Amino acid sequence: MKYIILDSDGHYIQDCYYESEDQVKNEFENYTTVEPPQPCYAPKFNKEKNEWTDITGEEWLAKQPVLGVEKSEMEILQEKLGLMQQAIDDMILGGG
Repeated sequence: MKYIILDSDGHYIQDCYYESEDQVKNEFENYTTVEPPQPCYAPKFNKEKNEWTDITGEEWLAKQPVLGVEKSEMEILQEKLGLMQQAIDDMILGGG
């Protein structure tokens, strides 16, 4: 039988298959046989209500770290050109 293993707060950890509930009880404190909704982003099981709660895809995305986007070769060259132009202007106007 399929059992869904939960952490101490009720969050989904993994699916496991056991022949009897006694086997799963020996290994895990928190588990259920109630399937989480699909799609699920951060499912949490409520034992009192015997149901899953979840967040929306938008909420999940908002919690994810923002990864830096690599600049294109053209952007890098434009940035370097701007810095060189600024250095030349400083030399001409600054007398240095």
